[in-house]
Amino acid sequence: MTTYKELYTEWRKAYWANPNHYGRTGNVAHQLWNAKRIARVRAAWEKAEDAGLVRLRVEPDETYDLVDLLGDCYDPKVNPDIPPDKLARERRWEMERIERDGVWGVVGEYKTDVCPTCGRGGEWKHGDSGWGFVGDDWKDDADVDIMEETLAAAGLDKEPGTRFFGTYTAYGYTVWKTVDGRAEPCYRAGNCRYDSSQTFPRGTVGTMDLDAIQSFCESTGIEMAQENGAEWSGCEYDEVTERSEDECYNE
Repeated sequence: MTTYKELYTEWRKAYWANPNHYGRTGNVAHQLWNAKRIARVRAAWEKAEDAGLVRLRVEPDETYDLVDLLGDCYDPKVNPDIPPDKLARERRWEMERIERDGVWGVVGEYKTDVCPTCGRGGEWKHGDSGWGFVGDDWKDDADVDIMEETLAAAGLDKEPGTRFFGTYTAYGYTVWKTVDGRAEPCYRAGNCRYDSSQTFPRGTVGTMDLDAIQSFCESTGIEMAQENGAEWSGCEYDEVTERSEDECYNE
């Protein structure tokens, strides 16, 4: 079975192969933790699927509305910066793709009352679904949301308790709070030695070195975890965000 770490490592490689596809500077931190969410969900889904507890079904979407499907993507009034002939050409291509690849729905289902010994029994129940996917567009991580909701409906997404963890770069650190596998930033500090709300370029007088930032991340995170009666899972160096911050501060 593919592990959470392996999935996340694959995403990091994909990010640096084509970072513009995932978003730059301010979006990188969000992309980083969304990638961890996707890796966590896919790993949990694979485990549940191997146990015969969940499944995805792909069905033709026979009730799709072409107007809703195309939206205003090809409307010259909404997209005045794009030449009308280009919009018309792209609309024609999309129409051809719909005709060629079809429109589909993805249904997530789960089982209950399964025999723990043989894995048999139980009825399939609806967890979540998504419709209006042209061809295999649903494979572009749109299926993850369906997996996540289906796992939640089956009660297979729970992680014990609340935990805190931290990430740090040369520009500061962030303490994150995770409940049931969902991570949210709850404290952010910069690299200024005298004012934690300030962040400055590398080498600026009064900034902390990486070891000092790591130490503050660790001590702050432990204190926050203790105050909330939660687990502290340690901190890690965030290479992806630091490279993005380097670009931001060196422009």
